[in-house]
Amino acid sequence: MIIYFSGTGNTRFCAGELASLLGDSVLEITGEMLSCPDRHTITVPESDTRIIWMFPVYSWGIPVKIRRMMARINISADANRLTNWMVCTCGDDIGRTARLWRRTMHRRGLQTAGAFSVQMPNTYVFMKGFNVDSRQVEDAKVSAAHSRLRHIALVIAKGDAVADDTVPGSFAMIKTAVIRPYFNAFCTSAKPFHPTDKCVSCGKCAKSCPMENIVMADGKPVWGKNCLLCSRCYHICPEHAVAYGKTTANKGQFRRFLKK
Repeated sequence: MIIYFSGTGNTRFCAGELASLLGDSVLEITGEMLSCPDRHTITVPESDTRIIWMFPVYSWGIPVKIRRMMARINISADANRLTNWMVCTCGDDIGRTARLWRRTMHRRGLQTAGAFSVQMPNTYVFMKGFNVDSRQVEDAKVSAAHSRLRHIALVIAKGDAVADDTVPGSFAMIKTAVIRPYFNAFCTSAKPFHPTDKCVSCGKCAKSCPMENIVMADGKPVWGKNCLLCSRCYHICPEHAVAYGKTTANKGQFRRFLKK
């Protein structure tokens, strides 16, 4: 069984590819499963012997609410018959994300087999110096991901525990242990979000928000406090009318895998 969260579609694409290669069922985590994981139960088919956890890397770690979901959501299956795998997507490298994932799994008594990372197009645009990849780089990453996912599927299909196959990058410990907590504490507020005068009140941002954190008021989107900063609202807007303070001015969108 593949359990995944995807903000801008990269992880959804990878989950679909792996599901096709492995014949696994797929469950997308969204809505109350994220905001109130304790109230929900994941039913794992008796025939399944593994869970593949898939998610995007945010600031060299597991997104806070995704990690909380992993720790708290109920799983209706005997933990002894399941092995757990991690497949994360990233723009470049992942720091010590695999360690965070293993710690989360082990704390609830779940067995871990192996962790993988897949490089996908960059989508983070909310700080100075960050933007989407050029179309050429985007195409190259997606093309490489196909063969990467085939390799991952072959390893997982064998079922044997393996060494982690990820790209931690340089200064991995500093990125995950120092920069990540600072980012989570001070750089994830939804307050800077606002619609520009290009907004046509279509409501796609509100309808697509995985946290159900956006409401339409007088025809315009209003962001609440329960934000993942997944950037789906920004990228899915057909008019490019979602802004994050002044930092998104003149930046691109990534809509390749988003449901139009």
